[in-house]
Amino acid sequence: CPVLAIRYGIVKRDTLNRVVVPVHLQQTTHRALELAAREARDIHLVSVCAEEESTRAEEMLRGIAANVPGAKIAIVRGKDPEDELLRYTTKVDADAIFVNATADPSQRKIDLVRHASVPVMLV
Repeated sequence: CPVLAIRYGIVKRDTLNRVVVPVHLQQTTHRALELAAREARDIHLVSVCAEEESTRAEEMLRGIAANVPGAKIAIVRGKDPEDELLRYTTKVDADAIFVNATADPSQRKIDLVRHASVPVMLV
């Protein structure tokens, strides 16, 4: 079941209209996107990758976005996915980040919750 993590001290948001959904190249499920599509009006699909993977990432995001009306896609180049995702979230003034997670979230996802300036929905 989804869990909304709201770190103490972040700015209160009245709505979750603008949501960032990170997508990586090996991803096979899109539960976070499915939930975001039901809850948000403005969805940003973001892939953080190296330059040589950007074409493949863009093709994948375009395919996924075709099923989500109005979804925006962004390819962010960088080595640290967490930092780049947090930077992008701030840049677009997102209300939340929705991420796929297993029963035991990875350390990277825990760090994302710890450093995000917006709520993080773990799906």
